[in-house]
Amino acid sequence: QQSLSYSIYLLGKLSLKVLHCNRGFLFGLRLNKINDTFGDRMFNIITSIILVLIIIIVGYPCLFVISCSFSSSTALQAGKVWLLPVDFTLDAYKFILDFKQVWIGYRNSIFYTIGGVMVSMSMCILAAYPLSRKTFQGRGAYMKIFYFTTLFGAGLVPTYILITQWLQIDDTIWVFFLPSMVAAFNVIILRTFIQTTIHESLLESAKLDGASEFQTYIKIVMPLFKAGLASVGLFTFVNRWNDWFIGLTYVQNKDLQPIMELKSEIVHLQTVVAGEGIVETKWPSDQGMRLFFNTKSTA
Repeated sequence: QQSLSYSIYLLGKLSLKVLHCNRGFLFGLRLNKINDTFGDRMFNIITSIILVLIIIIVGYPCLFVISCSFSSSTALQAGKVWLLPVDFTLDAYKFILDFKQVWIGYRNSIFYTIGGVMVSMSMCILAAYPLSRKTFQGRGAYMKIFYFTTLFGAGLVPTYILITQWLQIDDTIWVFFLPSMVAAFNVIILRTFIQTTIHESLLESAKLDGASEFQTYIKIVMPLFKAGLASVGLFTFVNRWNDWFIGLTYVQNKDLQPIMELKSEIVHLQTVVAGEGIVETKWPSDQGMRLFFNTKSTA
């Protein structure tokens, strides 16, 4: 889904680039009265051809996926679909829309994403602002701790043991919030943004005017901090929406699974097709890492 959205975005961007070619040329045709040399015209022609090829390369997979969604399963298995839909049908969309678990997955993903972004951004901001102040004692030691966590991690197995046996938040909604509440990389980005965009003299002026640290943070830092918050918030939003690993590893309750975990299971559906319709549909019985970890924990 993310790749398809990005491909459509890139396709539109490249299309605009071709239509607004440099120096008023489109495939060598003059669109204005600017006099260009032969080299400039050849450069514009070659650039236009390359951009058109990129548009085709990016656009064809998008068109192919859309055509497959409107084609019958028989045509897909026979390999008849390569550009436009064959044996047009809406069965795939009916199957997905009638599948209750899809709507539950979207509900969960929206809740996990919005709530996770709010919690994570709040914690990261509260950590980044003090670390950006030169008057904060021990900020060097704290920054070393944050840097250390970006370079070295405990590993998957210790993390699994911590979440399932110590915190015991597996198979609950808290597993989507607590482990990823603070991202060290985001804290470092926000801290650097404050240091490079908000001058220390501005904060000192607010202090001379009688503003407390909280007032300085709310009235001075936050209004100048919106660009950094928007950037980091977007990164956090995309990462949380596309996260499927937490649902795969720590969640067994189908009512708590996000849509990305459900999509990964749909991709691995084992289907037996006979004639025109789907005779049997089976969910994969082997859950991979979840089965491995459950076996290890009970051993």
